[in-house]
Amino acid sequence: MMAFDYAVRHWEDLGKLIEDPDRRSVFIAYLLSNANKTEVLIRLDAFAAAHVSPSNKTDIRKIAAAVRDLARIRTERLPEIDRWVAARVGAPGP
Repeated sequence: MMAFDYAVRHWEDLGKLIEDPDRRSVFIAYLLSNANKTEVLIRLDAFAAAHVSPSNKTDIRKIAAAVRDLARIRTERLPEIDRWVAARVGAPGP
């Protein structure tokens, strides 16, 4: 999230490194692809509305899907893993 915020704040500076605005916007959006909280989708949507061309909306949908999947894993699967580990702490070895 911090990298995304930094990149958004420095949009013009990044333009010197990534001149194509479409490539720049997709690069910045991909900084959120490992987020695991759906709250970032609001920021992704706002960024996409301001900077992502219609031809690159597929990339935004992929990023949003990845975020939703990681959020689901964090909220659904991680507690199951924690319970499994806790049940085995102190258990005799094989």
